[in-house]
Amino acid sequence: MIFQTLFRNRPELRKIAAERIVPIQGDLVVDGCGINPDVRALLVEDLDIIINSAASVSFNEVMRDALQINYFGSLRVLALAKECKKLEVLCHVSTAYVNANMPSKTYCPEKMFDRYDG
Repeated sequence: MIFQTLFRNRPELRKIAAERIVPIQGDLVVDGCGINPDVRALLVEDLDIIINSAASVSFNEVMRDALQINYFGSLRVLALAKECKKLEVLCHVSTAYVNANMPSKTYCPEKMFDRYDG
């Protein structure tokens, strides 16, 4: 689990996350990220954090499709972020070549900061 260390050190955050994190349905290859207009209006008014980890890592993808998902999809998320009135964080997670300098099958432990400001 990606947040295992954080939740171990701050167990109260698990409850906060369950109350505040809401997954939504969308599609990065569609204008507006394929988000229902009513939901998008709520996001624009209230969203404070976006974590984008959507991508295709298939090396057999048709170039047009790969660009739509990985490049233009990221631009669509950025456009949404620019509209959000309360946005504090936009986190884009790259899904390929993050550990390109590491040997195959290497485990990369999660790094934690010494302090938490929130």
